Amino acid sequence: MAKQNRRAGPSGRARGEWEELIGQFERSGLSRQRFCAEASLSVSSFDYWRRKLRREQSSAVPGFIELPSMATGSGWDIELELGGGVVLRMRRG
Repeated sequence: MAKQNRRAGPSGRARGEWEELIGQFERSGLSRQRFCAEASLSVSSFDYWRRKLRREQSSAVPGFIELPSMATGSGWDIELELGGGVVLRMRRG
């Protein structure tokens, strides 16, 4: 039985490989063209994956946001804009 091809797209690289390559580029200090030449990458494929991963990252829901601690017994107001016109308001005090 043949192995499943776990590669993504015609570039022959999986998504995780692109994530790693883009991370290496960002740490390298090289120009896009030079990095791609040294890594034997197509600039157009590199640009495609870089845009794709940035879009996905910017549309991702953030994890937890640490709020500063508040003294016990003090009042507070918190307002979170959740997007789509939804606002969550919390008040203590």
